[in-house]
Amino acid sequence: MDAAITIIKDEMKSRGLSMTAMAQLIGCGRPYLYRVLSGEQAPTMEWIENAMNKLGIRIEINFEKSA
Repeated sequence: MDAAITIIKDEMKSRGLSMTAMAQLIGCGRPYLYRVLSGEQAPTMEWIENAMNKLGIRIEINFEKSA
């Protein structure tokens, strides 16, 4: 999940978006976005998927069982 949060932060910076504008773009509250980006709260996989979709970023998740 850390990689996804880094991508979201990078996208926010590259677009020059404020915390409020980013929250509106991805459809969440500013306080929640702040907690997620600061590491105070872990987002759900559904939230990450939604955020990435709204940002136009394709994600692929692979699960492997370790030996």
